[in-house]
Amino acid sequence: MKTIKIIKAILLSLVMLSPLYTQAALSSKNVELAQGRYQGVALEQNVIGYLGIPYAKPPIGQLRWQLPQPLTTSKQTKKQLNLANEFAARCMQNRVFDDIIFRSQQQSEDCLYLNVWSRSDNKNAPVYVYFHGGGFIVGSGDEARYDGEAFAKQGIVFVSVNYRLGVFGFLSHPELSKETQYQGSGNYGLYDQQAAIQWVKDNIKQFGGNPEHIVLGGESAGSISVSAQLLTSLNKNLLKGATAQSGSMLGLDFSSRSLSTGESEGLALQQALGLQNLEQMRELTAEQLLKQATEKRFVWFRPVIDGNFFTDDPHKLYAQGKYNQVPLLTGVNSQESAYQAVLGPVANKQKLTQKDWHAAIEKLYPENADKVKVLYPASTPEQIIEMAQQLASDRFLSMSTWLWADAVSQKQATQVYYYLYARPRPSPSTDRGAAHAAEIEYALGNLRYNKVYDWQPADYKTSEQMQKYFIQFIKTLNPNRVDMPKWPLFSQDKRLVLDEVISVEDIGYLRERYKVLQKL
Repeated sequence: MKTIKIIKAILLSLVMLSPLYTQAALSSKNVELAQGRYQGVALEQNVIGYLGIPYAKPPIGQLRWQLPQPLTTSKQTKKQLNLANEFAARCMQNRVFDDIIFRSQQQSEDCLYLNVWSRSDNKNAPVYVYFHGGGFIVGSGDEARYDGEAFAKQGIVFVSVNYRLGVFGFLSHPELSKETQYQGSGNYGLYDQQAAIQWVKDNIKQFGGNPEHIVLGGESAGSISVSAQLLTSLNKNLLKGATAQSGSMLGLDFSSRSLSTGESEGLALQQALGLQNLEQMRELTAEQLLKQATEKRFVWFRPVIDGNFFTDDPHKLYAQGKYNQVPLLTGVNSQESAYQAVLGPVANKQKLTQKDWHAAIEKLYPENADKVKVLYPASTPEQIIEMAQQLASDRFLSMSTWLWADAVSQKQATQVYYYLYARPRPSPSTDRGAAHAAEIEYALGNLRYNKVYDWQPADYKTSEQMQKYFIQFIKTLNPNRVDMPKWPLFSQDKRLVLDEVISVEDIGYLRERYKVLQKL
């Protein structure tokens, strides 16, 4: 019943949010770009939203599985007035997660668009480019939780980005590799993101932004994307800083693969579809390709070391300091994954014993169980639930994020800040911690858009505090401000715990834990 209630609330939110911007009045201020003139929507406190602006050619036809191509401009396009008052189509995807509230009205392979929020009086303001999450298979820059109005009110130019997903964004194939000068393929979604960064660099001044002060942000797959964008030389001298919520390229599940592995997967998909070559794969409509690939269980696609975007393994590049070194603010949630991911279904939590806990560990780590038992000690039922939640979270994204922060801190110790977000969402949530993605609305000031949860004054207080830290970092590349508790450096083996009451935690134990766990 609880699940049905949440789904109904989400559907209600969808209905309520869809017309939000189309009903807003058009702004009297137009933005003039080489690709055309754009008229956005007037929002609160002099904020203007410019929605659905293309940053690359539609990746359709022969441009499917090609690097994003620059828009064609002319004197005629420069004079053309475009209404930027509706979100463009989201990229092709299946409905996977029930917590996504889209505001776009459709999906399409023609999806390389971005959205800009800025105050009409901004001049040389800091720019925040945000990549959505969704495991590289779902999501969109139009989602309500990524709305940029709250940050724009605080003097930030906020940009959300669509990028190709799944089979459209991350397919590798031998024939595709032969088409490129660098003899590699895949990572099209990451190339889309980079093209958006370059577009922002070239155009954001017209929106009142400072092209010399671009900070990246993202959550989950978006956080992994941020760690990827710092690795590529394509972004050399383009970025000033980065925030990243839950995840990195140094993880277990989401780390990159070899090009040969990716190409083998592409060939396997072609064969599963009963097609002779890449040309026939391109002849399928977007709907046919998505449907047939899904039916053949080709859903999850990953970045590959293609020799161009990535020149080597991300672990090695970060260890060698071969990345775009900028200040980093990153962290995780207290419940990135639930205890059931380790313990399985638990009929009665109060009857859990140490024997049950050890049996669960032995099942996951049959050859190294004793080592893991030392890292996650527990005997009482509550301790077992907590340790199971921590182990599940570490195996998912928590260790991945810490490893990235540690690698960066080795090269720039005074510029890395780490957090633990710990506030569970209110009713109807029954989570015992802050679930994966729960912090997004808090961090970006968008609680009001989510009608599912019974937000309390403490939630708004937590959101206000988190926003202050993030906005301060975006503006100054340091989250600390005189009216907030001091955020220590990661190099001190400390992290800020974000909740209604902010605290600082010693995390030296994580170093010892992950030193062992990453080798198992």
